[in-house]
Amino acid sequence: MRRVALSTLLLAPCPAWAHGGAPDASSWETTAAFLVAASLLLGLAGFIRLMRRARRARPAILRRCALFAAGMQTMIAALIGPLPALALASFTAHMIEHELLMVVAAPLIILSRPGPALTLGVPAAARGSARALKRVAQTLEALRRPAVATVLHGLALWLWHIPVLFRAALEGAPVHALQHVSFFGSALLFWSALLPRRAPNPTARGVAALHLTVTSLHAGALGALLAMSGKPWFVDAGSAAYGLSPLEDQQLGGVMMWVVGCSIYAAGAVALFGVWLAETAARPAASISESPIQEILRPASPRKSQQAGEAM
Repeated sequence: MRRVALSTLLLAPCPAWAHGGAPDASSWETTAAFLVAASLLLGLAGFIRLMRRARRARPAILRRCALFAAGMQTMIAALIGPLPALALASFTAHMIEHELLMVVAAPLIILSRPGPALTLGVPAAARGSARALKRVAQTLEALRRPAVATVLHGLALWLWHIPVLFRAALEGAPVHALQHVSFFGSALLFWSALLPRRAPNPTARGVAALHLTVTSLHAGALGALLAMSGKPWFVDAGSAAYGLSPLEDQQLGGVMMWVVGCSIYAAGAVALFGVWLAETAARPAASISESPIQEILRPASPRKSQQAGEAM
């Protein structure tokens, strides 16, 4: 555990000095990155306390800590260093930045289950505020239903690629910050809805796989439109970083979304589908009255829907 904490502390500042100097303190990305770094340190302190309290569970806690550290480091890399600077001139770099936040950092953080660790990492005097934030999160529980989270994540993805909104994000820091928050926030909501700690019902994993498949398809469609377009959507100048024309830069960014980003959604769908099939096979035969696909497509009863919401 100490090795994980030490390596994280050593690596956290690296993206900020990637250009050989101190980061620009006026940049909102730098401010956000240092807030993320502070959260990372709080989380590490909390995981250490968890390990001291539950010695038998140390291997599992250590795995969660590693996932949390990897997710937060990915956020820092996406927010400061060379990538955000390149993203101002290159659509491809902008796409990589967003993919890191949505399909790498967000699922890693959700899989780490950082809530207890973050609560323990906060100083005792400030834990009242942490509990207040937890209560706010509980009031948003209705948004963590798979269908709702999938729609919100899809809306964030498509709306911000409307040319006028995308240009506004490039030209104004507040709009750019809002773009990042909506991408990352909707991704956290999406992955938390599809990766609950415990499946609320026998079909939950299959439903999650279905939503990941839908997301992979519509995100792939957006990437394909960008990659196969005959004219640039967003910018009037090419990428100075790579010497690409505006159209070539857009097409490369579209391929990044289409192939790389959507592959992660698809891989998650396959993994969850496999888990669901394994869970279905392990259930007693007497409890299975329908085929697995029929179970997914059958609308849940109001009682089961209520239980599912409470379980998540």
